[in-house]
Amino acid sequence: MIDLMLMRHAKSDWADESLSDFERPLNARGKKAAPLMGEWMREHHLVPNRILCSTATRAKETLFGLERAWATHQTEKVIVEFVDDLYLASPTTILEIIQHHHREAQRLLVIGHNPGMELLATQLAREQIEMTTANVVVLKANLGWDDALRQMNAWKLTHHEKPKKE
Repeated sequence: MIDLMLMRHAKSDWADESLSDFERPLNARGKKAAPLMGEWMREHHLVPNRILCSTATRAKETLFGLERAWATHQTEKVIVEFVDDLYLASPTTILEIIQHHHREAQRLLVIGHNPGMELLATQLAREQIEMTTANVVVLKANLGWDDALRQMNAWKLTHHEKPKKE
């Protein structure tokens, strides 16, 4: 069994108009949400063993927030790859990236952007999924990666978690 986790980056900051979209950091809400989602993943035994992350600042800061939540409880090494092409990627591009980078991970987390993440989650779950910032969707398949990525109906939605409002 394999897990594919899709995560939209946490809430970003629009305050500095001199920054490009790619360079926008997380705002205060995003900086709180990322570690909360990391704690949720840890509590549900969903810490990934491989992560593919967009190179946009807000995606990398989301990853760093997750890692802070895992730091004191981590027993297994998490392999992280930063992938330029995940920035604003379409569902097709995200699937191609997964195909080329999954490396037989048992639990793969992809951190990216909308609309691609939401569209892919909807496609794989075969139901409408709304992914607001810092949402995590977990899909499971009873096949290996190559077969599961070819057979879109192989995926079963098991979780759609949102950060808890404080």
